[in-house]
Amino acid sequence: MDVDEKARATLDTWQPDLVSDFGLDTLEVELPKGSEAGRVSAGRYVAEDVFVSLGQEFGRRVGQVVGVEYSITRSVSVRGSTSTRGDSGVDLLWHYRY
Repeated sequence: MDVDEKARATLDTWQPDLVSDFGLDTLEVELPKGSEAGRVSAGRYVAEDVFVSLGQEFGRRVGQVVGVEYSITRSVSVRGSTSTRGDSGVDLLWHYRY
């Protein structure tokens, strides 16, 4: 088992406890791959239809990211995000379960 596999196994073990202890709805960890930055992000529903997330990127591209997603209907939502690197965007999402 290499270092990435050990790190992933440790994170998978701790993740449910961290989510519960800090009152989060999501906790995601992406380890760096090659020239891609790693990222830790956490999110929580602040209302039934509003989800807020914060993220920290590490590696070559360091920065913080904040995002807000608002569910307009069960299948349509709008998501906006911005970062300290100056990246910003708005997405219209359509969800379809099959």
